[in-house]
Amino acid sequence: MTDALQLSLHALATEAAGGTSASVDIGGQRSCLRLDLIVESMTATSLSGFVEHAPSAAGPWLKLGDLPTVTAAVTRETMLLYAKRFVRLSWSMVGADAKFSVTGEAHTLFATPKDVADNALPEKASESLPAGPLAKACLAATDEAATYLNSAYPDSPIQTWGSALTMHVAKMARYHIMDRRGYQPGGPDELIAKGYDDAIKWLTMVSLGKIRPPAIADQTPTRNKNSARVTSRSSNRGW
Repeated sequence: MTDALQLSLHALATEAAGGTSASVDIGGQRSCLRLDLIVESMTATSLSGFVEHAPSAAGPWLKLGDLPTVTAAVTRETMLLYAKRFVRLSWSMVGADAKFSVTGEAHTLFATPKDVADNALPEKASESLPAGPLAKACLAATDEAATYLNSAYPDSPIQTWGSALTMHVAKMARYHIMDRRGYQPGGPDELIAKGYDDAIKWLTMVSLGKIRPPAIADQTPTRNKNSARVTSRSSNRGW
């Protein structure tokens, strides 16, 4: 399992002018943001903004992605972004005010968009893909892989992993991306489906305990079968 972090870049509140939120540390392993913009009410003509990210709280801050520009109250607009460790929100509006929130989750990715480019897709192919769909494919592949890993590591989120897991999840993400865009089942594209099948077979072996990748570790306490055990039982004397 992975440990998603609940995020609130802007709690539900009314703003009468533009601003920038405090930075949020999503941790060293999390890199995928799933954010929901909810606008409860607005008298402003429009509300817009963008998410920034940085490797540290001091910056340098770089624009990560734009909020959808809204001109009326909306139930939900969802964004999926690939981020560095620190994130924050900047917003602006034209007109009076707006009551809105930007909340969501930060997720760990077993394979990042860069890993997909390095392990599964030609560089030119990955460069042509929008950041959102690529991050979505990585998140979907990570979630899919986690369903297998939960059997072998049931007690806590995966803390570390190696290049084998990253490679297989990257190939799964490639399959999800190309399945969405379309590919030819025969010829070179057949390797896309084969890579996905090979990844599922490897994860199945891990889930069944037939292989135990040494680089994968969770927070499960180490148990020594030769260590002493302390037990107790109720006393008949009542104390």
